[in-house]
Amino acid sequence: MTYEDNTSTLVIAGAYPEDDGEYVCSATNSLGTARCSCHLYVEECSSNPSNEVTDEEGPSDLSSNQTSTFSSHNPVRKISYSSTETPPYTPSFEQQPITVSQQYEHKTPSMPSVSTSLDESNYDEFEDDFESVQKQAPRIHEISPRNVVTERGQKLQLQVSFTAEPKPVVRWFRDSFEIISNKLYSINTTEHFSRLIIEQVDGGDSGKYNVTVDNDFGSDSIDTTVTVLDVPSPPSKPYATETTLFTVILSWSEPDSDGGSLVKTYKVEMCNAEEEEWQTLSENCSSTSYCATNLAGHNPFFFRVSAKNKIGFSEPSPVSDVIVTKDNHPSHRLSVDSDEEELPFTPRTVVPATEKIFEDHYDKIAEVGKGKFGNVYKCLHKTEKETWAAKVIKCRKKDEKLNVKNEISIMNELTHPKLLMLRDAYETPKSMVLVMEYVGGGELFDRVADEDLELTERDCVHFMRQICEGVRYMHEKSIMHLDLKPENILCVRKDSNLIKIIDFGLARRFTPGESLKVMFGTPEFIAPEVVNYEQIGLQTDIWSLGVICYVLLSGLSPFMGDSDGETLSNVTQGDFDFDDEAFEEISEEARHFIEKCLLKNMKKRITISECIEHKWLAHSERNSSKKLRQSLRNLKQFMARRKWQSDLSVLPVSRSTSRGETDFKGENLESSDTTETDEDVFNQSKDEDEDCEDDNCVNCENNNKHIKTMSSGDTSAPAEIIKDMVDCEAVKGDVVRFDIAVEGHPTPHVEWLHDQSVIKEDSRHSFVASHNGLHSLIIRDICESDEGDYTCKVANDNGEDTCSAELIVYGVNAF
Repeated sequence: MTYEDNTSTLVIAGAYPEDDGEYVCSATNSLGTARCSCHLYVEECSSNPSNEVTDEEGPSDLSSNQTSTFSSHNPVRKISYSSTETPPYTPSFEQQPITVSQQYEHKTPSMPSVSTSLDESNYDEFEDDFESVQKQAPRIHEISPRNVVTERGQKLQLQVSFTAEPKPVVRWFRDSFEIISNKLYSINTTEHFSRLIIEQVDGGDSGKYNVTVDNDFGSDSIDTTVTVLDVPSPPSKPYATETTLFTVILSWSEPDSDGGSLVKTYKVEMCNAEEEEWQTLSENCSSTSYCATNLAGHNPFFFRVSAKNKIGFSEPSPVSDVIVTKDNHPSHRLSVDSDEEELPFTPRTVVPATEKIFEDHYDKIAEVGKGKFGNVYKCLHKTEKETWAAKVIKCRKKDEKLNVKNEISIMNELTHPKLLMLRDAYETPKSMVLVMEYVGGGELFDRVADEDLELTERDCVHFMRQICEGVRYMHEKSIMHLDLKPENILCVRKDSNLIKIIDFGLARRFTPGESLKVMFGTPEFIAPEVVNYEQIGLQTDIWSLGVICYVLLSGLSPFMGDSDGETLSNVTQGDFDFDDEAFEEISEEARHFIEKCLLKNMKKRITISECIEHKWLAHSERNSSKKLRQSLRNLKQFMARRKWQSDLSVLPVSRSTSRGETDFKGENLESSDTTETDEDVFNQSKDEDEDCEDDNCVNCENNNKHIKTMSSGDTSAPAEIIKDMVDCEAVKGDVVRFDIAVEGHPTPHVEWLHDQSVIKEDSRHSFVASHNGLHSLIIRDICESDEGDYTCKVANDNGEDTCSAELIVYGVNAF
């Protein structure tokens, strides 16, 4: 290619048939682009040039020791020979003309000159040499193009060049099947070239192409591949894995062929069987499962699915069988299922897979839970088509992964029908995924509080006995659950009263003789020894069982106060009663069972084996089948209150994803309320510290800080945060407050940061400080961009300190 003045020239030296085609020239500058094109047609040379040797000038006789020169036509080639015979030898060219065939080397025609002496001694040799020129086994020089990748509908042209004498037979094959010229395929073969043309290719034209060239003296062959990028083949017929009154969860299998390009998304279509009009539900479904929501109840529907790659959508899949949305609501009476259950699958020891990817084996169907450290998804195994639950846990620190691995280690030991079992685990640099059996019946207390159900004391015995059986298995393995509460007890199915205990993230192994203390729990259900940061044991779980039983029978919480702090105070005192009218219908055996569980002294509580042997649980047939109407009304209010606290309050939470859980160490942690003014928000913080004396206030700190004494008499001290921020969860539109307590002299400077960026006061962000070292960051009208890590830095001339917390923001309809 050359450039001169305003002219650009492309020169093709020695054009060949494969150079045939359209050529485009494009010129571009800052103002735009201009293009022009032309078509180059390359024709082959004449395939049968005349090569007869003729008498150009010499005499008809050839005397001894004389030489005569003859030449052939097109192109001029000379053949010289001499004779020493006497009498003179005169060849007769009219009867047997001499013809020398052309040869091609590197696609360039050439004819070697032949010179010989025609005496009797070497005439036979001349005949043999000349005959060898006429006989040549096929030799293929090139096939072009090689390894073609094209798209459906494009024109495809393959060409092979060869030499052979005599003329060979050329045959084309695709994947061992011979191609014959017809309407779809055109094969043109000349003396030295063969060309296969497909005007419009489709996916069926992909494959391995082979050309063979044969004649009587041999054969040669060559291969190339063609990949035609096409739309995928249709997916399999979709089917329903779960159906409710307004929802259908669909699943299907991937297409047999992806069309040469990765399947990216699926289109899901729905048709009301009575209307026969297809409507698109989604064109961006990224897995082989889809949850169709907001459907009309008690209606028949058809579904179909199409796969999409870079080329486009496939044809729709076969239409599903008719799927009817139906009400799976349980009956008004609790059915008593047999307690004889089998394990959901064969137990196995699970080791986190680091080389496998969760998404390669499972499809996420829907998010069923969200918490501070991760989300829980309902998922489907891609090959086995079984439904599972996957807990995806964010692990930003090494210790967090160790905690999850401890949970895996404990679950590997728990193989009991009343305990949730672990199937798989996956580890990535920043997360862990636990795949567990899917339990779809919802929380036990939600099930019991259903407005259409009737609760009896006999039902309560049935539930409590199952819970105790699961806990007994854990205690026999010397494992403490340490987070027994209503949210961690689920029904296996919506139409069943069989239960499962879940969430072993806080579980610990118990070793007799070792001192173990913990700093976590849910205020209403934790034991006094946890609040007081004293040694715990297996009976710590028994306290939680007593509280659960009390709530289940009456709908009331025995230690609940107006705040978490008051609740914790009630727990440490251990005072409760049965004065409410709800207990008028409850048996003496039930009350005795609760009393033995809720003894303040851990060592005096009954063991889990004694729980199961207690006459209230051991003789359930004696218990009343009278309806507990007041208890049911109370229970509905109890559940409504807990959900309101969980959904609307900004609560500190622990490593678990469960609702309303608090990390503490002997401290009454208050949940932050949504307020109207900065002063109101800050006054709440001051109220919490009114019991402290200004000159000598002792606070018990969270987040593993030691007990610190604040003294106003110090004249010089480094800046130090003596009360850390706590993690928060909020709904869009809420107000959030982060609080810290600082000491140091001179007075420390306080700075707030969001994801390492300094926060400045504006209409949404306010800073509040008090004389006693309390500082607050208030954020109004929470939005998704507020989510992230918040840091507080304090500093003075003598030192500096920092603390951090995380804010998670949920959508308005997240719950």
